[in-house]
Amino acid sequence: MSLRRRATVSFLITITIVVIASAALTRAFTAEVDRQSLITDRIEPAAQAANALRSATARTAAGVAQYVVTGEGDERLLAQTALDESTALLASLGPLIAGERALQASASAVNRARDSWLTKDINPILAAMADGNRADATARVDAPASHVRFAELESANAQLITAIEGARSRGLTDLRRITRDLGLALAAAALLAIGLSAFSIIALRAWILAPLDRVRANLREAAALPSHETPIDRTGPAEIAEVAGDAEALRRALLREIDAADAARFALEHGAPLVVALQREMAPPSAARIAGINVSGTTRAAQGVIAGDWWDAVRLPNGRLGLVMADVSGHDLHAGVTAVGLRSVFRTGLLAGLEPDQVMELAANGLRAGGRLVTAFVAILQPGSGLITWANAGHHPPLIVRGDGAIRSCESTGQLLSPLGGQWRTSQAPFGTGDVCLAFTDGLVESLDDGGEELGQHGLMALIEGLAPSARDDPKELAECVIGRARLRATEWDVDDITVLAFGWNSGGP
Repeated sequence: MSLRRRATVSFLITITIVVIASAALTRAFTAEVDRQSLITDRIEPAAQAANALRSATARTAAGVAQYVVTGEGDERLLAQTALDESTALLASLGPLIAGERALQASASAVNRARDSWLTKDINPILAAMADGNRADATARVDAPASHVRFAELESANAQLITAIEGARSRGLTDLRRITRDLGLALAAAALLAIGLSAFSIIALRAWILAPLDRVRANLREAAALPSHETPIDRTGPAEIAEVAGDAEALRRALLREIDAADAARFALEHGAPLVVALQREMAPPSAARIAGINVSGTTRAAQGVIAGDWWDAVRLPNGRLGLVMADVSGHDLHAGVTAVGLRSVFRTGLLAGLEPDQVMELAANGLRAGGRLVTAFVAILQPGSGLITWANAGHHPPLIVRGDGAIRSCESTGQLLSPLGGQWRTSQAPFGTGDVCLAFTDGLVESLDDGGEELGQHGLMALIEGLAPSARDDPKELAECVIGRARLRATEWDVDDITVLAFGWNSGGP
C-alpha cells in the first residue's frame, strides 16, 4: 500500500473515531442536561406542589370543621382559601408531570378522591351552613363515610408524594449514572487521543523513518565499498520504494560506467581499432521489446571490451523471435573473433527458418578444425503459442521462472559445439504470461564466495526464489538483481566473461 493511501486510510479512520467519540460525548452530555433539567424544572416543583396540596387539603378539612363549630365567617373564608389553593396546586401538577404515566395516574387518583370528598362532604356541609342548618352540617362532619373519603384522599395524596419522590430518586440515580458515563467517555476520549498519538508515532517510524533508514544504510554501504556492489533494496511504501529503485538504477548505471571505463583502459592497451570494430559487430539489439516480447540482456568481458560470450535477438518471419546465447571457450581477443563469426552463422540459420537443432548443426559445421569449443542455447518464441522451443548445446541450463514462483530448467539437448559435429534435438515447454526465461554463461554460476564455493545452479535458483515477485516477473529487473546479488557474493568478479539474458511475454500475453 502506498504512503498516500496509508495516510488517507489513517486519516479517515481517525476522523471516524473522532466523530463517533464526539457523538457519544454529545449524547451523554445531552442526556445529563436533560435529566438535570427534568429534576430541577419539573420533579422538584412537582414534589413541592404535592406536599403543599396535602397541606392545603388538611387545612381545608380543618377550616370547614372549625366553621361548623363556630359559625364564624372568617373560618369559612380560611377554609375557602385553602380549598382554592388546593385546586390551583392540583392544576399546576399537570404540566409538571406530563409524560410521566405513573405520576399522572397518581394525580388522577388524587383528583378523583378529592372530587368525591368535595361533592359528597365539603360542598353539602357548606350548603347546610349557608341554609342555617348547623345540625345537618355537624352530622355530615361526624359521619363515618366522610372520614373514610377524607382518609382515601389523604392516602391518594400520600401515594402521589411517594411516587414523585420515587421519580426524583430515580432521576438522581440516572443523573449519577449519566455523569459516570460522561466521565468514562471523557476518559476514553483521552485514551483514544493518546492511542492515536502513539499510533501516529509508530506509523511514522514504521512507514517512513525505518524504510528511509534502510535505504540510507544501503546507500552508505554502496558508497563506502570500493566496488559499489551492495544492492539498494526496494523497501517501505511505494513512494519510498520508488526512490530506492531510482537509487538502485543509479548504482547500476555507475557500475556499468566503471566497468566500461576499466574495459576501455584494457582496450587501449590491446589494439584499440580492432577492438572497437569487433565490439561494434558484437553489439546486442538495442530494442528492449521485440515482437511482443520483453528482452533484457547484458555482457561483461573479463578482459577489455570483447568477450567470448554473447547474446542475440533475431526477428523472424511470421512474428517469431529467435534468441541466442553462446559461450566460446576462453575470454580473450581470439575468443571474441570466434564469437563474431559464429554470431553470423546463428543469425543466418534462424533467418533461413531452421529449427533450433538444425541451427546448432549449422554452427558446428562452421567451426574450423582445432578451433575452440562453444556452448550455446537457441530458443524460438511464437506469439500466441504459449510455448518456448529450444535446443541446448551443452550450455548451462537456462531457468524458466514461472509466474507462480516455480522454476524449471531448459536441460541440454545435445553436446557442445565443436568441429567434430554431433546431434541435437529440439525441445518445448509451456511459456505463458508472467513466465520469464533466464539464460546465463558459466561466469555467473562459477563465481566464488569467501569460502571458495561456487554459486552454482542451485545457488542461483535460491537467489531467484529470494527475490520479490515484482523482480521475478520483470525480465530487466530479474537480470539486474541476479547480477547485482551474484556480484555482491563473489570475491572476484572479473575472472570470466559473464552474459545474462532474460526474456518474457509483454503484459498483453503470448
